[in-house]
Amino acid sequence: MKKLIIMAIAILSVATSYGQSKELESFNKKLAKNESAIAKKGETAALLLAKSQIYISAANAYTSKLIQGMLVDQTVALIGQPQSAEEIEVDGVKYTKHLYPHFELYSNEANVITFWIPTTVLVENALETSYNTLVSAKAIDPTIFEGSGKGAIAAEQLQGLYQTDGMAYYSLGKSQEAAELFKQSVIVGQLFNTLDTAYLYYAGIASYEAKNLKEAQGIFEKLLEAGSSQEGMSYFYLSQIYSDQQEYLKAIEVLEVGFAKYPTNTTLLNSMINAYVLGKQDKSKIVTLIKQAQSLDTANISLILVESSIYNEMGDKPSAYAALERAIVMNPEFYTAYYNYSIMKILESEDIRKAAEKLDINDTEGYNKMIAQGFKVQSDAIAKLEKAHELKPENVDVIDLLKQLYFPRRDEFKEQYEKFEKLALEATK
Repeated sequence: MKKLIIMAIAILSVATSYGQSKELESFNKKLAKNESAIAKKGETAALLLAKSQIYISAANAYTSKLIQGMLVDQTVALIGQPQSAEEIEVDGVKYTKHLYPHFELYSNEANVITFWIPTTVLVENALETSYNTLVSAKAIDPTIFEGSGKGAIAAEQLQGLYQTDGMAYYSLGKSQEAAELFKQSVIVGQLFNTLDTAYLYYAGIASYEAKNLKEAQGIFEKLLEAGSSQEGMSYFYLSQIYSDQQEYLKAIEVLEVGFAKYPTNTTLLNSMINAYVLGKQDKSKIVTLIKQAQSLDTANISLILVESSIYNEMGDKPSAYAALERAIVMNPEFYTAYYNYSIMKILESEDIRKAAEKLDINDTEGYNKMIAQGFKVQSDAIAKLEKAHELKPENVDVIDLLKQLYFPRRDEFKEQYEKFEKLALEATK
């Protein structure tokens, strides 16, 4: 019999520590009656199914009245006022946590109930016991799990509890706990011969976010074997797992297969560009991919930055500069484009200076010509850096660069040099 792994949640406490609650008393009566019947008649599929339902009811005894999507005021009218409430934020999402004796109830900024977390266990391992009982029932009579049979209905209820709890823990950023619950949901679904690829996919994402890369890899490989690519995203996550382990060639192989099937999936395409860059692949191929990505996502300014960087690495500086100019036209307030442009110009002027120093000592005309050319390139850098400083005046690196660029020409640009010298001094205080 396949066993489920039930999480040990530190905040949970057993109901018996509070005394014999009415919920526990009801559970014990129903269970005693069921066990008495089994003792008399033996284990039948019907009695085991009834036993499973008793444990399912115990698992959500304190939360059965809660409904996702209901307004907080409606819920309070139904279950009463919470003991306390506090505002929390998880990954940038704001919730109100309402504390009740046996659970925490969470609502969003629209005062709508989104999920809940139990803080009291009525019966230990209720979900596990329910599952194992259903497995025993299926061994006696598999037909009750076919179609809309009673076994299938019970399994779907159990599956729903795992899914609800999994989504709650995932919403709170507890990816490992969520992954376990999602996996258990999938296991329960196999009772009625269904592979729930949606929740297997969620289990994969949660495992990946919990940094369980080997486990996540197995899940996404299983999804792809089952023909469930989730519109290409199974390929994406599998490639990310390889990339995170610096196995870029494997990541590229996965992405190329996925992108061939989903040629409009920009997530796959952008990931393929990153994998090509990190894997140091043929830069001309990368440029082709970038152009393809830009045709699908014309507003993605980040692609232009990557394009500029690749052209620069290829030694095609005119194209690299042209790409950054396009980015600036797209967004005149795009700080990174100005900064990258200026750094490229500074490095270009340094290359000119080094080349000038290698000229014959008697070639004064050639030397002066190259130095003048270097100053012109520096002027282009200064123009872009001045704009970068305007956008982010607190950036000390930009201030220092401008001071250094103005220093050799401080007689010509005295006011500008003194301005950035003063700013640089103030930044060190």
